[in-house]
Amino acid sequence: MSRRQRGPRRSGGRVSLGRRLAFNVLDQVVEGRRLDRAFETVVPRESDVRAWVRELCFGTVRYQGRLDVLLGRHVKKGLGSLEPAVLTVLRLGAYQLLFMDSVPGYAAVSQSVDQATAVSGRGAAGLVNAVLRKVQSSRMREDGFPSFSADPVAHLSTWESHPEWLVQRWVSEFGADQTRALARLNNQVPDVFLRPLNVAPDAAAVRLNEAGIPGEPLPDAPVVRLPPGTNPREAL
Repeated sequence: MSRRQRGPRRSGGRVSLGRRLAFNVLDQVVEGRRLDRAFETVVPRESDVRAWVRELCFGTVRYQGRLDVLLGRHVKKGLGSLEPAVLTVLRLGAYQLLFMDSVPGYAAVSQSVDQATAVSGRGAAGLVNAVLRKVQSSRMREDGFPSFSADPVAHLSTWESHPEWLVQRWVSEFGADQTRALARLNNQVPDVFLRPLNVAPDAAAVRLNEAGIPGEPLPDAPVVRLPPGTNPREAL
């Protein structure tokens, strides 16, 4: 039966809405769908948790190479031995622990355990609990990854989480140092730019700030710069 026929996978009634949506997005990505299209299909535009889910989904995919190394250290048989759904739960949980300061560690672990129970059963829940607690207690350090000087391709494909084939191509064309700079820049979350209509950028920025949305007009372009992750719809 195809994904379109079977519908979204059950990902846990006790799990928060945002985490259930994030799981269903990445469940589609695992099956070959593009991340942006899966996100738009699964997450309603009017959802209050849309920005949070976007950060979790896109961040997890952005740093998947790094997350997989950190997770793989604590799975005896390797990540390839896990069910895809369980691996997705682990990746989402690890990203919350390591990158989302707004998420308490206990919540990231307990919610991931509940989600693992829903998608694969109690056995998977025990594994997820053990692995994420080890990730939580360990430090995310660059020196625990392949050495950049000894093997720049291995380093950049794991720590900087870029596809190995792409890193090899860039290193051949630009060199290792420029490739590292490019990968780091590529991993940054971009600012959001809003082009106001029928109002000057300065006036638009004032209105945005009055509405609690930080905005800064740019001197050399008719746009207002918003912080990364800002939903421009909030300005309406």
